[in-house]
Amino acid sequence: MAPVCRRTNKEMHRFSRLTSREIISVKSCVQSLGRRTQIENVLKVLKTRSGSLVDIGSGDGRIVIAAAKSGFKAVGFELNPWLVWYSRYKAWREGVHHNSSFYISDLWKVSFSEYSNVVIFGVPQMMEQLEVKLQTELQSSAKVVACRFPFPTWTPDDVAGEGIDTVWVYNAKTFKPPIRNDKDTERQELMTN
Repeated sequence: MAPVCRRTNKEMHRFSRLTSREIISVKSCVQSLGRRTQIENVLKVLKTRSGSLVDIGSGDGRIVIAAAKSGFKAVGFELNPWLVWYSRYKAWREGVHHNSSFYISDLWKVSFSEYSNVVIFGVPQMMEQLEVKLQTELQSSAKVVACRFPFPTWTPDDVAGEGIDTVWVYNAKTFKPPIRNDKDTERQELMTN
């Protein structure tokens, strides 16, 4: 039997009747989603930070749970309901359910403006669009950590790890356009005339 995680969306309804063999298969698929070294790299680059953290595409919740254990108020957004439920259970089991939350949601329909730390394990095809979304929504004090795939046009402030465990750190001050008020615009116009 093929692992459950390789099933198509049409077969997702079958999850309501999982056998013990399939549950083990789901668990083995979930275990391959987050590598310990990569999670350690994420926490290492955020060790001087505090506040809120969001993991976009949180999978089985490993980064959110590790961040909650490190003192962050951590939130995960994930499209797959089974992974969200598994994450909630795991957070409860590990005693961090009061400092972590998981939501079934499409990242394009969520605002990330309230988060001071953002972690993303995106795929190259979406990173350019995500740059625009985060540039628009994040506060200038935010930090963004990209796992495995860097953002295409942003310049990282720091890089940790190597190979598939590499994480790139971006400071929002470097990728957000400066906020100009009307007086600055008027002064600039007067100087050019």
